[in-house]
Amino acid sequence: MDWTSIGNAIWDFCVTNGVKVLNALLVFIFGYILIKIVNIVVKKFLSKTKINKVTQSFSISILGFALKLILILAVLNTLGIQTTGLIALLSAAGLAISLSLQNSLANLANGVVIITTQPFEVGDRVRVNNLEGIVKSIGMLTSTIVTTNNEEITLPNSEIVNNPIINYSRFKTRRIVLDFNIAYEADLQLTKKIILDVANSDGRTLTTPAPSVAVSELGDDFIRLTAYIWVDTEDYYDVIDYIKETVVNEFKRNNIPRSHKQYGIKIQDTEIAPIYDDTPLQPRVEKVRTNRKNENFFDKLEDKAKEYESRRKKRLEERRQKRQKKKLQKNNSLDNTTLEQDISNKQIENQDINDNANNKN
Repeated sequence: MDWTSIGNAIWDFCVTNGVKVLNALLVFIFGYILIKIVNIVVKKFLSKTKINKVTQSFSISILGFALKLILILAVLNTLGIQTTGLIALLSAAGLAISLSLQNSLANLANGVVIITTQPFEVGDRVRVNNLEGIVKSIGMLTSTIVTTNNEEITLPNSEIVNNPIINYSRFKTRRIVLDFNIAYEADLQLTKKIILDVANSDGRTLTTPAPSVAVSELGDDFIRLTAYIWVDTEDYYDVIDYIKETVVNEFKRNNIPRSHKQYGIKIQDTEIAPIYDDTPLQPRVEKVRTNRKNENFFDKLEDKAKEYESRRKKRLEERRQKRQKKKLQKNNSLDNTTLEQDISNKQIENQDINDNANNKN
């Protein structure tokens, strides 16, 4: 191997293209520093907004990738390399990739839609595509829901966006709708009173709006009564269970016939024990609730604004404490340095005194 010729070739290349290489290096260094600065500025700006953390991270990643691609093209252009063909190649490759990954790209786009529009958040109880559960995570391609049976289900974001989304956790209150069928010969007013008494006996039900009962259907052999009861969202399922069980017991205790069809069984010389709890309804014990305004759109905006202001003040206080801590550490460091210098000077002074004393002796 002729090292002399190789060295001469490298030297000739540096002499011929040295300016271009130096310019390209300067462009790369300046562009890299500029990209870092832009990412830091954008990250700080997004952290002060209400944008979801996932959206912030995704936006910063996309911005960084785009800026780095522009920097590479600028460096190649500075070196004198034609980038037209490279851009055409990247466009063709992007088209091929987009065609092969169109489902994934659709899920990605719908993930951005979910994150930006926020039809639900992590921890909300939702129903999507006949699946009900708690939202565990929201990703760029898929989202995860944990059902009431403790089953973890991962759904593509396209399937979520393309189907109706019912969010049960969006508001603090929720209305219970329960149907009860009774026979035509039943005492209608007594039956309605029983249902209302049961609803009002539970302190978790709201008195405003008050529970109500109305006839919703007249069947061939039954009258259907529908109860409308407002409760806090967190108490929805527990109140349903209580009302169903208690109403059935009260119907039996008050001999309310449930259907026109009767099936009689005659039992001789046998005393049948009652099949219901004869304990009367307990007095209402009001649930302890924090004071809150009637929920509406403007109240929610006001609450969000107060929450944002609280977070902003908290961040400012944390920054102030960090500055004070750094200042205190700096002062301590300066004090320690000054103390060490004084000690050193004192030692030198003592040494000089000892040397002078020895010289005199």
